[in-house]
Amino acid sequence: MAQDVPPRGTPQNQRDNAQFRVDVNLVTIRFSVKDRTGNFVNTLRERDFNVFEGGVKQEIAFFQPPTKSATSHPLTLTFLIDVSGSTFATRAEEIAAAENFLQNVPLGTETAVYGFAEKLYRFQNFTSKIDQVREGFERAHKAMGRTSLYASLAEVVEMLGRRRDGKRRVVVIASDGEDPETSRADSVIRLAIQNNVTIFSIWVPSARAVLVNETEPSVRATIDFQHKVFATLAERTGGRSFESFESIVDFEGTLAEINAALFGSLYSTGYYTNDPYADRESRRIEVSTNGDQYRVQGVFANLPERLRAKKQFVSALFNNSALVSLPENLHARFHEIGAALDLLPMKPSAELGGLPFRIQVSPFSLAGFAEKRIRTHLGIVGVLLNSRGEEVGRVRDFLEVNLSKADIEKGRSIVYNSKVVAPPGQYDLRLAVLDLSNWRMTAFQNRVSVKSN
Repeated sequence: MAQDVPPRGTPQNQRDNAQFRVDVNLVTIRFSVKDRTGNFVNTLRERDFNVFEGGVKQEIAFFQPPTKSATSHPLTLTFLIDVSGSTFATRAEEIAAAENFLQNVPLGTETAVYGFAEKLYRFQNFTSKIDQVREGFERAHKAMGRTSLYASLAEVVEMLGRRRDGKRRVVVIASDGEDPETSRADSVIRLAIQNNVTIFSIWVPSARAVLVNETEPSVRATIDFQHKVFATLAERTGGRSFESFESIVDFEGTLAEINAALFGSLYSTGYYTNDPYADRESRRIEVSTNGDQYRVQGVFANLPERLRAKKQFVSALFNNSALVSLPENLHARFHEIGAALDLLPMKPSAELGGLPFRIQVSPFSLAGFAEKRIRTHLGIVGVLLNSRGEEVGRVRDFLEVNLSKADIEKGRSIVYNSKVVAPPGQYDLRLAVLDLSNWRMTAFQNRVSVKSN
């Protein structure tokens, strides 16, 4: 969300009414505050808070109180997760890790977790206990089968309609939307409206959407149409549709937006940092109140420059035209997965000249290693630039990773071999490897030589 940041020293009454712009050195933070009984406290002011990075108190650059009073109407919240296996990442693991979202839910909110493939799966029935909701997400593993989105959503809406508790009903769907039965969307939307169900949709890219040959317009048109219909589920029921690359990469930020829309109890503040690329773990961001009668809950932190840089790589992964704008000097900033780049000698017999290379990835650094099984996709994207900054070659590919516990114990490695075709010369190679289950990234930048055969 674009926001205009007033200069330091702006009077408090002007700052409260301003719209704030996120710039490269501004870390923005969103959080809620609860009292000892677990109820939201939405009336605190800037002077009531302290913000720390790495144990050092920061000067607050802006402050915005919650948008609603603390007396929100109760609701039932249902997460509906695509576990069909068609998506690169269903986000079940990431939602489960987003402890912040659950901590910012009002006391007593009943939450359920469902998944769908060819049919509906119940991972956790309605409960107000956060631990049980978290366990429900942990059970939301991928299943095989086609994406039966609209039939599953209709089943969930009908189930909610049978509940006579008088509460508002909200469904959050994470899916690629690639259900061929798009003709059912209108009836599902009417059913949702009749049963007072608001839908929030989060688009998650599918392997099919990314890997499909771009010269097949009929297939692309089908996917685009399914995507558009999926977005209408939220638009026509009073919710919001999240489908930009930023929504995918900054999934926690997406959840913060949904939280703010539902409950309106998030404070927003921020501070200027000397290192806009540092990750959240190294920052050790803390927010506290003056006194011990209130507790700050689940801090959502947005690290703009780091997110912007990563989004450029992700955009290039999904869109060839974005390759020309890959940022530089990020090899020193992004080492989130264990990966090494080896430049290989050109074989004398090769017909096409270019730069052969090999990427080796450690399975121990990938999502799922804690469960002793790794199922993910790696995205490899890069560009070869001449001295004038003009593109002479590119690489854009995906690698499926499926390692069992036995594979890991045997030391099976993940190796990707490829070549960027280019004429002889001196070039700048910018390349990144992304784990598509959580968008962690390692970047490389090398000055390279391509020699003639």
